[in-house]
Amino acid sequence: MRIAVATVALAAVSSNSVGAVEPVPEGIHSNMNGSPDICGLKGKSVADLESAVKKRRDVEILQGTVDYTAYAITRGGMRVLTFTTAHNRAHPAVACREIADAKGGGSSVQTTINCFNSRENCDWLYREFEELTGRTLRSAEVQQ
Repeated sequence: MRIAVATVALAAVSSNSVGAVEPVPEGIHSNMNGSPDICGLKGKSVADLESAVKKRRDVEILQGTVDYTAYAITRGGMRVLTFTTAHNRAHPAVACREIADAKGGGSSVQTTINCFNSRENCDWLYREFEELTGRTLRSAEVQQ
């Protein structure tokens, strides 16, 4: 399942609550099997992709949680890849956030999520990143 949304956050999501999830809007999902190709990177599986990312020289390991491990790739533009751990209910999944200059100044972040789990768990993961975006936006407003 591939989920693409615009977000403005870079930190890993940190909660792993269990329960019913409101479905994401139709059109967000597309059926997906096979490799988790994301942000111009390819792998045979989510684990294979994470292994390849770890071996890159232009990667910085970011602070993770029990549910997520995140890596920043600086060559070719800033990208942050966030992988679910086995503890995460949506595992295996990977999210890629690409930072780009926005028209009119500032920057924007495009998030793509490849989730190889049930629709409900992938919807949950989408909502987790959506909540993270909201928290980040609220935090930015307070700091200004």
